Amino acid sequence: MWAFPVLLLGGFACANLAHGQEIPAAKPLWRTDLRELGLGWRWESSRLLPYARVMEPLITRDSIACGRDGHIVVAFLTQEMGGRRQSILAVEASRKLHLVSLDAATGRIIATRTWPAAPPALQRPDVGANRDGNFVFLQGNGVKVYSPDLHEISKLDLPADPAGSRSGWSLSVLPRGDLAILEHDLNGSRGLQMLSATTLREIPSWNKLDKFEWASEKYLATWREDGLYVRAHDWQWRRIAEVTCPAPRQPRPVRFVNEDSLIVDSCGRIQLLRVDGQILFTTELPGGHYLTGAWGTTDGRFVALATDKMAGITITALDMYRGPVPWRILVYDIKNGNLISTLKFNWQFACAFSPDSSGLALLSGGLVEMFSLPQPSR
Repeated sequence: MWAFPVLLLGGFACANLAHGQEIPAAKPLWRTDLRELGLGWRWESSRLLPYARVMEPLITRDSIACGRDGHIVVAFLTQEMGGRRQSILAVEASRKLHLVSLDAATGRIIATRTWPAAPPALQRPDVGANRDGNFVFLQGNGVKVYSPDLHEISKLDLPADPAGSRSGWSLSVLPRGDLAILEHDLNGSRGLQMLSATTLREIPSWNKLDKFEWASEKYLATWREDGLYVRAHDWQWRRIAEVTCPAPRQPRPVRFVNEDSLIVDSCGRIQLLRVDGQILFTTELPGGHYLTGAWGTTDGRFVALATDKMAGITITALDMYRGPVPWRILVYDIKNGNLISTLKFNWQFACAFSPDSSGLALLSGGLVEMFSLPQPSR
């Protein structure tokens, strides 16, 4: 169901960014505009309302997910800014969470849902796909599982925070879709909880492990002063990468792309590492470019690296400074190390590979686009 016709990318591998040549941007199989559903900036003003208001959309790097039965779900948050008597409380009260389900083959919108997202707890619009083809979403006072047509299947209630506390919740579904990590930031203290992504039951064996920063279904990863460490349930922490950045900068894992491999950004040198330290792929970003996001297929075949570059001029007297601007999403074939495609994107973006590695969905600028990836010859 996920197999897409392959785009004409044959000549792309001949180009080389290191020599100043750019691979042409790939054309999407389809494009769906979600701006009319709230995923776009909208300004409102009138003679009776002289103070302009703006509806602001917010997404995260995990605001799009591809399910295993040919569906894509997009999650985002909107809030109202401006107005004559705007306050923090008014902004918080105006927040809404949105889910949109699309057909992955055509981009057709299947279903939409919207809920209030009022305080006290701040929730990120993260969504993930589980192994059953359903979608896990943090909504209201619980974690919920929705079908592709956005009917609620199950729910886990979250405990209420103490009155007056600063609280935030986030959720991430791990690559295989079996487990999810629920993160709770309460007054600056971070708590992590592992859940089944299908039943939402707690996985108690993870509660006694050491503190960690990144996780897959089998391994944990954390950064220490002398390098990157990983561990599993049955062995202690092991260092798999040393310091390669000049102080005070540090190498940092971006994310696990499958249960035993993760992407590491080491000051512009990007590596795909196995948990045993084996280097599967290495590339270097062009000078002056920085990694702002990374995704990979669960079979380890492709990685997508979102990069930006510094632009503008710096004039301190005028309070003008250079700043980052979106550049390209670089898609690599790990099998041969080739750069196969570059995608243009705007700020507020997210990516998701299809479960069978045949496509890459890009959410950017209020649009959802699907791109095909080359498949092995039969």
